[in-house]
Amino acid sequence: FEARWSRAVSPLNIPLALPISAMPFASLNGATLWYDDWGPAEAEPLIFHHGYTGYRRSVGYFEGGAAWLLSHDLAPGAYRCIFVEARGCNDSRDAPGPYSIAQQALDVLALADMLELHTFSFCGHSMGGGVGWQLLASHSDRIRRMVLLAPVPAKGFPKSPGEMQGPRQHVLQHFGWLPKYTSEAAALERQRVVSEGRRGDTEEYLQDRARMVVSVPEEYWTEAWLSMRNLSLEAALPSISTPVLVIAGASDELLRANVEDSLRLGDGVLHVLSGAGHEVARDDPLGVARAMHGFFTGEALSPSAKRALVERRLRERGHGSVPDSKL
Repeated sequence: FEARWSRAVSPLNIPLALPISAMPFASLNGATLWYDDWGPAEAEPLIFHHGYTGYRRSVGYFEGGAAWLLSHDLAPGAYRCIFVEARGCNDSRDAPGPYSIAQQALDVLALADMLELHTFSFCGHSMGGGVGWQLLASHSDRIRRMVLLAPVPAKGFPKSPGEMQGPRQHVLQHFGWLPKYTSEAAALERQRVVSEGRRGDTEEYLQDRARMVVSVPEEYWTEAWLSMRNLSLEAALPSISTPVLVIAGASDELLRANVEDSLRLGDGVLHVLSGAGHEVARDDPLGVARAMHGFFTGEALSPSAKRALVERRLRERGHGSVPDSKL
């Protein structure tokens, strides 16, 4: 498998490195959504989903990005990387709501159905990780393996400060409970202020993020954030048997929640990237790609999977079990 690349510009004038086949759209659940599909049909199908106010570049849809490194450098031809942009975002920004995590999960399933994928693996970043939690809780039979990049907590976000009054009341505020930005210059100024100065925080990327924040519909800004805030799936985690890889950034404010959620899983693997913040795929694309490849090839095992493997090998050789402390 060999991809050909060209420079293209999205309708928001964001330069993107795209495969020649880029810019297809799919009609899914009454909405027209952008998607793209890399790799041979027989390869491991892996659907990528960005986060809140994000877009495809957030998960490595460019040359040198995490998805590109995974599918081109580490294991050419082994992965069929499929990307989708959520309702309200970038090239799917004209799609109507609802903009909730539950709806985004249904759209992922509809995309898989359109591509005739009964089962598939999934990689979601931030809010896209919330989509991953929803898929695991409601449709685990469709998921082969799950990768969550700095996901939103399965229990949602704290409800403070103050009590938010609903999606039509403009008290919803992401970014520290501030109203949605309407000025690209103001949004860019904030992006520069909160930037951690990491490798992924290039001026081009900060400008892209400012455009994304301004371009999303007001309804998306509010409804999508409330959906993350009100997520309540933590009780489902212990019963999930699907292998899950949680990749967290060491300096991300969600690190503690990511660790706690990974420990609740029946078959969860935690990988913390020391040089990454919340934008793990941008801060350390090679680290993310290597962690994912190791997870898919079985090099990275959860404690429960490791114990099952050791127990099986012991039985095969006529030995008894050993205490947990010895494994």
